[in-house]
Amino acid sequence: MSHRTTPRRLLAAAAATGLILSACTAVEEDPTEEETTAPEAPDEGEETSPDDGSDETAAETETPEAGGEITIGDGVTEEACPEAVNPDNGCIYLGVLSDLTEGPFAALAVPITDAQRAYWAQVNEAGGIAGFDVDIDTYTRDTKYQAAEHAAAYQQIEPNILAIAQSLGTVNTESVLDDMDANDIVAVPASWWSGYAFSENDHGLIMETGYSYCIEAMVGLDWFSENHGEVGAVAAVGYPGDYGGDSAAGATLWAEANGVENVTVIPTGPNQITGGQDAVVSAVMAAQPDVVLLAVGPAENAEIVGKLAAGGFTGRFLGSLPTWNPALLDSAAAPALIGLYNHLAPTEQWDGTSAGVEAMKESL
Repeated sequence: MSHRTTPRRLLAAAAATGLILSACTAVEEDPTEEETTAPEAPDEGEETSPDDGSDETAAETETPEAGGEITIGDGVTEEACPEAVNPDNGCIYLGVLSDLTEGPFAALAVPITDAQRAYWAQVNEAGGIAGFDVDIDTYTRDTKYQAAEHAAAYQQIEPNILAIAQSLGTVNTESVLDDMDANDIVAVPASWWSGYAFSENDHGLIMETGYSYCIEAMVGLDWFSENHGEVGAVAAVGYPGDYGGDSAAGATLWAEANGVENVTVIPTGPNQITGGQDAVVSAVMAAQPDVVLLAVGPAENAEIVGKLAAGGFTGRFLGSLPTWNPALLDSAAAPALIGLYNHLAPTEQWDGTSAGVEAMKESL
């Protein structure tokens, strides 16, 4: 591994730790009705570049209040951030590679990015981090959930960032992992692949939160059997590979451990690729499972649940973390979702009582 700027990973880890506060959902009986206003997509044609003359000949600034030193170099400048809250502070630049317009997770990714923006705004308003404000706007890029665009955007922003505050999609993140390793860049993923738990997959660069899709499926099915009775048959619907495949693996392992022999795995894809979910609806109706585990996007979730409910399906649905978007409560599928669907996630919803949720409420 190349350590072009040795403190880069250490400082990035410290800065990125706060990002775990962005995740705030839980297993819930009824979906929440909160709406989030989508921010305007950033202009990819304009950039504000940090001081290019300070990458290899790094200066160091003492920060006794932080108990150490911050290195001026890759993604960290003595100059203030654009439109800085604290004009006398330096600037830490973080990158965001997300699905902000036309990909299958745009409806989810936009409020995630908006929440991260709000979090760092509060950090800056509180004085920043050890004499530095944090900027996540300058190097936010819409990669449309396309691995090639993700990789191209990474190459564009990498010289000017300390870390990636959000990298959406496992396949997309994997497309840049080798370059991240060479450049000593850490990232917070907006995906929950179980492979991130193993350093041979993520090179120790991915700062995952919560649990994996695989474990999520097991936890969800445990909860379902405790709250809705014995499970005799399970269907796992999802995108093949790291998302739906990981979730289906968890469902299969749970079934084996609990003596459930009837497990139907139904692969599908985003509507942009498949044109719709009619094949899934037919397969689920044929299998007649007690519970359908969904590892798809919000649009596919609404279509599958809505059409199956309209067709007389009497089973229930457990949706993986990325399946939900509050806007679904305004869709035609809302009655079916409210009646038959439960959302799975590793942390509490806004109505939770944990210290983290209470702190977020008090900060607003």
